[in-house]
Amino acid sequence: MHLAGRILNGVTDAVQTIRDMTQQIATAAEEQTLVAEDISRNLSQLVEIAVNNEASVRETETAGRALRELSVSLAGLAVLRGS
Repeated sequence: MHLAGRILNGVTDAVQTIRDMTQQIATAAEEQTLVAEDISRNLSQLVEIAVNNEASVRETETAGRALRELSVSLAGLAVLRGS
């Protein structure tokens, strides 16, 4: 009977070890899920920033063209006044 008791204790210890490992794996998986969700949110924000940046670049380009046209018009007026 003494041998059976030691074997049973060994099995009990092994089951507890497996239970602890399973809990650690579950905790790690939950942490990875949280990190993945955080990365996903950050990527969404990055995409939004890139889209806004593109719109700003287009607006700046349009304003630059308008300034160039005004500059040409002003230069034309200056030539006419100087004549």
